[in-house]
Amino acid sequence: MGWVALVTLLLAVQVLLATALGVLVGRWRSRKGDASLDSETAAELLGQLQAVSEQLRHDVGRHTSQVSQHNKQLRDAADHDGAMSSVVAQLVEHILEDNENLQRRLLEAENRLSQQEQLISSHAQAASTDPLTGLPNRRALDEQLDRRLAETARDNTPLSLILIDIDHFKQLNDRHGHLAGDHVLREAAEVLNSTMRDMDMVSRFGGEEFAIVLPKAALQPAAHVAERLRKLVDEHRFDYQAQEFSLTISLGTAEAQPGESAASLLGRADEALYAAKTAGRNCTWIHDGQQCQSFAADGAPPQAAVEGDDVQWQAIVSDLQSSLASLKPGGDVPAGQ
Repeated sequence: MGWVALVTLLLAVQVLLATALGVLVGRWRSRKGDASLDSETAAELLGQLQAVSEQLRHDVGRHTSQVSQHNKQLRDAADHDGAMSSVVAQLVEHILEDNENLQRRLLEAENRLSQQEQLISSHAQAASTDPLTGLPNRRALDEQLDRRLAETARDNTPLSLILIDIDHFKQLNDRHGHLAGDHVLREAAEVLNSTMRDMDMVSRFGGEEFAIVLPKAALQPAAHVAERLRKLVDEHRFDYQAQEFSLTISLGTAEAQPGESAASLLGRADEALYAAKTAGRNCTWIHDGQQCQSFAADGAPPQAAVEGDDVQWQAIVSDLQSSLASLKPGGDVPAGQ
């Protein structure tokens, strides 16, 4: 390689390094201050920048190795060709030193990008997690439903949703205090999450309500899952400060219909949950796309949902029965709506 060509190559590599470093830092700074940049987009941008920087560092390292070999050849030639070779060799050495400095700055920028990516990931996880139970929160549920509904439409696979409400939770708070209520929510979250598949998502829907997304599960299998969870909670004994008591849950289940939105699916599951609470609680109801009906794993005939004034009357009767049961000595502790 001629001296002129060699120096030109080195200068080009130096310019490339400086330009890349400027682009990496500039692109990140310009987007970092953008209020509309969400965590997912920011993480994607950082990933792209890191990929570019890694490739650039690899290419520059390869060029630097080649240039170092040529520099050695120039030094050897300086012993025979005189002062000109010596001058060029010194120039090459200075440029190599500058390139190494730029490489170091590029590596530092890449490390900062990696730190920022970890920070964004941490913030994104915190924003999608319920701090009390450690479960995904309502925001994460909405994102998961949108993603799974798109998957269902694309792959023509079923998708079901279960909504769960702890029966009489308010009365538990009133009798034992909110710390006891918080303990129950955490323990209930563990019980619900203990037997689910990896692909399922148990989330805290809000208050004393939970939601479970069941990918690739049709209505009947999902209803069986709901019944299994109901029995699991019913048989579980909750402990708090040397007190032991039992709880029950009501469940509403619905399967996504073709082209259905997340809001519609949530609405139908909520209708089934309301029907379960109206029917006396501690039971599972389903919404089959047309109406709500009871579900029994033992094959008992389904019960249709009541309508009109009967709904309010049945709810009143159910509350009175629960209140009377709570007055019995040694009875289970009721826990509010």
